[in-house]
Order: sequence, then C-alpha cells, then structure tokens
Amino acid sequence: MNRYTYHPDNDDLKEVYLQASGHEMVDNVRHVLIAWSNGAYISTPVRQIIQLRQDANGYHYDPQLVAELYTAAMAQNNDVFTLGTLSCVQRDRVLELARGVHYEQRSRVNGCRVWIRDLLQEMLKEEIVSQEIFDHVDCDVPLARRRPEI
Repeated sequence: MNRYTYHPDNDDLKEVYLQASGHEMVDNVRHVLIAWSNGAYISTPVRQIIQLRQDANGYHYDPQLVAELYTAAMAQNNDVFTLGTLSCVQRDRVLELARGVHYEQRSRVNGCRVWIRDLLQEMLKEEIVSQEIFDHVDCDVPLARRRPEI
C-alpha cells in the first residue's frame, strides 16, 4: 500500500540512505533503493523510496511518489549506507534525476544496481553526494557498471 498520501515529504532536513537487500550478494543479485523517513504510522516508520523495480514484464521506474512502512525486520535484514542529510529541494532534485536515468525494460544485464549507480553519478555531478560516499557505496554494495545489452 502506498502511504504517500498519508505521509508526504516535508521541508525538514532528512537523512537519505541507500538500502541494499540482505548483507551480501546472492547469485550476483542484490536489490538497491534510495529512501528517507516521512514520519510514522503508529510506531512503525514510514519511508519514501526511489527504486527501479523488476517483475515478469521487466524493469520499471514509477515516477509516482511512493512511501511504505519500514519495519524493524527490514532495518535489521538489509545494509544501509547513508548518502547525506538533504533538504527538500535536494530530495526533489534527486527525484527529477531519477526520472531521467536511462534503463532498458527488457535488459538482461543492466538492473537496479546499474540504475542506482547512474543516479548516484548524477547526484555526484550536482554535489548532492560526495565522491567519498559514492566510492564507499560503489565498492561495498557493490554497484554494477553499465554493460552493452545482449
């Protein structure tokens, strides 16, 4: 359920982070997304997310604003990399940059780790993230470089 209507973004400075599924790569697969807190539903945090999703029809970026519950299990079972404390203007710019990052819906070689890497490179160009943070995330997730389509 998309909770954005009930938990929209606001003008506060917020810690923005990259989440990588699990604590290591499994079969060269590891989903990644970018998120920040948009409050809480009762006692469960709600976070806004930016991601490239994959389903039976391929990859999809949904430009709709999306917020979801962020359970304790999600926090414990995934790695989190802080990207920085961003203003609302900077977060809005990240959303704009995400809409412009290229992806091939039917790609067999360039998935969400490539898409996030490309997004982080755009954020780096605009000094939204530092080179040090980019390098840390790129190495530790690890992110993947874009390859020619098969």
